[in-house]
Amino acid sequence: MTSPTGYTGAELERAGTPCGPHDMIVVTDNVKEFVRMSGIRVENWL
Repeated sequence: MTSPTGYTGAELERAGTPCGPHDMIVVTDNVKEFVRMSGIRVENWL
């Protein structure tokens, strides 16, 4: 399975408008919404 971040990054690259790897990071205090998504890596920093 391709990760959503990888897919989105590839789409931007093909369009000629790439973004840096750190621009593909989402910060949230509601990790329960993301842990149920396959392909998403979740880290709790709290």
